[in-house]
Order: sequence, then structure tokens, then C-alpha cells
Amino acid sequence: MKLFFYLLIFVLNFSFACSNEWIFEAKKITTTNDNQIIIANGNAEAVLNDQYQILAEKITYYKDKKKIIAENNVNIIDLKKKLKINSENIEFNIIKNYIYSQNNTTFTLEKDLKIDSSNVKYDIKNDIISSNENSIFTDSKNNIIKTKSFKFNNLIQELSAIDIEYIDSEKNNYYLEKGVIKTKNNVLAGKDIEIYLNPENSENVENEPRLKGNSLNFFNNKSKITKGVFTTCRNNDDNCPPWKITAKEIIHDKDKKQINYKNAWLSLYNIPVLYFPKFFHPDPTVERQSGFLIPQMNNSKKLGSSIKIPYFHAINENSDLTFIPRIFSENETLIQTEYRIANKNSNHIFDISYSNDESINKDSKSHFFSNSVFNLDNSLFDTGTMFVKIERVSMDNYIELYG
Repeated sequence: MKLFFYLLIFVLNFSFACSNEWIFEAKKITTTNDNQIIIANGNAEAVLNDQYQILAEKITYYKDKKKIIAENNVNIIDLKKKLKINSENIEFNIIKNYIYSQNNTTFTLEKDLKIDSSNVKYDIKNDIISSNENSIFTDSKNNIIKTKSFKFNNLIQELSAIDIEYIDSEKNNYYLEKGVIKTKNNVLAGKDIEIYLNPENSENVENEPRLKGNSLNFFNNKSKITKGVFTTCRNNDDNCPPWKITAKEIIHDKDKKQINYKNAWLSLYNIPVLYFPKFFHPDPTVERQSGFLIPQMNNSKKLGSSIKIPYFHAINENSDLTFIPRIFSENETLIQTEYRIANKNSNHIFDISYSNDESINKDSKSHFFSNSVFNLDNSLFDTGTMFVKIERVSMDNYIELYG
């Protein structure tokens, strides 16, 4: 049978004097040092003022130091703040008003936020949790925050940390050297940032869409980046993507799925080639939205390097158009337009281009392609489909040159 031990302890608080009552319960309770040390062993429990509940295999109370050491499968519950701590070894210092947890520790805060860390200090009076060890925060929206060291103010639910990796519910990764996160309303601010957008949300999973910048302010699903860079090219050893857009300010709107730029330069191999006072394009997750598309780099042995800067226009629900100027390193420009329309019983694609460069051929170069599919309603067959393709080019090797 369990033994019960009741102890009244009077503790002097620095701001006012109060009476604190500890209630112990365990399979075995012993005292030493003239009753100055109380040891509770076996399914031990200690309760203070109906606020703090400590559960552990062993609880040792040092009366003169006003300190409790709890060991093995320790749980501390703050019933008023709805906070729970789980660890293997916890020190509860009543005079200094803090809890220190050694080794692996889990904090659960009102079921909205969980902290997994080690060697954690909890300042009870100021409601601040801190650690200098690697830690992981998980919220109810499946956002994950990893830090090298942190200080979390539970009163205002604000996290200050260094070496932050923030993984949102869409698996986009935000890296900050140093930052502040308001966990309740999902506000993020920091410096020296990198954002890796989840390539699985884009058409081409081989790309690595990412943003970099000096600082970040994230609020209401908008990322505002100062002195930013955007590219979809994969990282390489020389850290020089074939193309990138640099801007004084970049705003990524996750709701509108747009990336907006102010004072932007398009650079090819670190050489600025085009300037845009204002510029925007859909982010890589967009399937259909009017606006500039992500630039594309091409390389040809005969024509050299080139870049496409496509603009997509959604005309209506069943038709759209893409305007694609292609700029070559050999001072040639090719203008291409592709129009698509889908009807109930037919689909059509029309592709037209024109170039007046005379470096290869004195005549202008152009093409016209059309591809149509008709679903025929014929009583003689279960299904009937007719394909019509028209291709016309201005020179025999046009397709070989321009793909």
C-alpha cells in the first residue's frame, strides 16, 4: 500500500511572504538529516498549492535549500498555465523560482506547441523557456521549427533563436541565421535568410526554386525579403546559377502564389542583362495564372546560349496564350507566341514565331505550327478521333536550330 506524507513548508518569497504546502505520496517515504531531506520512492508524487504536480519514480526534497530533485520518468504539470514537462531528471528550485531539466526534455504548451530539447531552463516567474542545445518546435498546424539555441517567452508566445530552420506545412524550408518567431500568429522575422520552396509543388521537380536575402519579414502568408535573389537553378559547386533575378525587395505571396520584385535585374551567369522597375511572376506551385513565368535557360552549339522570358495570359476558362521572347547571346531575338483553346469536342494549339536576325540567313525566320484534335460523333463507331497537324517553316533547318 502507498504511504502518505503531508508536510507544511513556509517559504519566504522576495516580494511577499506566503504559505506553500507540499503534499507527498509514494510507496516509500524516508527522511534524513534531521528531517531536512525527504525522499519519496516508487510512483512518487508531489503537489504544491494545487498548481504544480510532480510525478516521478523518485522525488527528493531539500528543505533548507527549498529544492526538489525528481528522477526517472519525470512529469511536471502546471495546472494553471496548462504546461507539461517530461524528462528523466528535473530540478525545481523554489527560492529562485525556476525548473531545470537535464538531458532530453519535452515541453507541451496548451496542446498548441510542443518543444523537444535538452538541458532546458524554465524561468517560472517570467514564463521563459530557454536552452543552448539543438531543439525542435512543433505546432498544431504541422509547422516545424529547428534551432541551435533559443529563448521562448510563453507570455507573448515569442521565440528568439539562432540558426533557425523553419519548415512550414507545405514543406517549404526557411533558414535564418538569427530570428524571432511569434508562434501564435505565425510571424517570422530574421536576417541572412534562405528560402527553399518545395520542388514537389512545382511542375519540374528537378528544379530547386529558392530565395535568398539580407532580411525576412513573414506575416499573413507574405514573405518580404530585402536585397533578395530568386532562381530555380540547382545549386552547383561554383555557386553561380545560370540565371537569377536580384531585387531591392522581393515579396512572395503564398495566397496569390506570386513573386513580386522592385528594382529587379535579370542576370545571366552573374552578368546583369535586363532591368525591371517592377516585375512579378507566378511562384513555382502555380498551374494557371496570368503573369510572367520563370525564365528558362537554353544552350545550342549553333546559336549559343539563350534565355526565354515567357508571359502567360489566361484569356478565359478554356483558352490561354503564352508570349515567349527568346534572347540569344549572338544578338538575335526570337518572338514566339503559343495559343491554346480547349472546347467540348476539340482541342487546338497554334504556335507562331518570327525573327529578323541576318547573322545566319538573310531572310527573316519564322514558323507556324498547329495541332488540332477533334472528337467525332459517328454512329458507326464507339469513338472517333481526328488529328490535324500543320507545320510550316521558313528554312529547312529551322527545327534543328530552334528546337
